Amino acid sequence: MVEIASEPAVILIAVTLAAVLIVGEFALPTLGIAGTAALALVVLAVVGVADAELDWWPLSLVVIAVLMWCLMIARRRTSVVEQAVAVGIYTVGSVGFGLVAEDVTTVVIALASAAGLAVGFPTLFDRAARLYNAPSSVGMESYVGRRAPVASWSGTHGSVVLDGSFWNADGPEGLAEGDEVVVSGHEGITLTVRRQAPDPGGSPMSTPNEEVR
Repeated sequence: MVEIASEPAVILIAVTLAAVLIVGEFALPTLGIAGTAALALVVLAVVGVADAELDWWPLSLVVIAVLMWCLMIARRRTSVVEQAVAVGIYTVGSVGFGLVAEDVTTVVIALASAAGLAVGFPTLFDRAARLYNAPSSVGMESYVGRRAPVASWSGTHGSVVLDGSFWNADGPEGLAEGDEVVVSGHEGITLTVRRQAPDPGGSPMSTPNEEVR
């Protein structure tokens, strides 16, 4: 097992998979599964490098590339230039590791991995961005955008019914029992509501023209 793990190609595969899993753990909710697997692969790579007495320093560039990808996800902002720089750093590190180890197979794997990461990261970034920007499904934030009927109202305060429960609410004057409002936010556990926008498909009411005498 140790002999296999000390092969440069196997080490690079382990490092690449660990990089993918770490970025995936950072981008998507994996409950720690991806992170745990990445840690196991890193340990395997370290054991392999130590056993084969290989120069490990080119792989430090892979770590830098991973940090750049995670930073892009954390900022929820990226660009083609940033992605190209990260892929370039990864390529230099992984190909450099293969060249230092004088292993052609490792160089080929490095180039293939770099191409795969270049293609795959934008998709992963988009999924992470959609996940982070999606409306909350729990807590008070989950009520924003929901419609609720007014239970009672006086001035700019009252109560509304949401999911079978009565909630204190603040909103515009003139609301009455039975009016339907939309939750626009909250202050603590008090909802902020607004009038429901009129149906754009509706037409204004009109009265028949008086007969011209």
